[in-house]
Amino acid sequence: MKLLIKRAAFLIAVSTALFVIFPMKFYFPKPEVDNQILKSFFYILGKIDSSFNQCPSLHVSFAFLSAEVYCREVKSTFLKSFFGIWGLLLAISVLFVYQHHFIDFVGGTLIFLITCIIFPRKKAV
Repeated sequence: MKLLIKRAAFLIAVSTALFVIFPMKFYFPKPEVDNQILKSFFYILGKIDSSFNQCPSLHVSFAFLSAEVYCREVKSTFLKSFFGIWGLLLAISVLFVYQHHFIDFVGGTLIFLITCIIFPRKKAV
């Protein structure tokens, strides 16, 4: 639990610092949604979502952090694979709702990897 707290705090601190120092904005127009049900969901998302502060993506960093914790805690190879794929799909999903650019995905992934290097998991004795 201490490792998770350290990693999460580091992810938030570094990402926030980068957001403030280098604010980024989403520049591509979002496509029009024809389906009325989905259109209402995207409308709500657009109202509560800012077009600034996108790189590195905390959505991506925390998706990988969560998947890593679940994979570490379960014993089943199937569940490890499931949570690994789930984390990747969750991280990639930010690209399909037009919240982030690809660089935001890469930035979030790199921040997560750097966090794992700075705060490595201790090997069991």
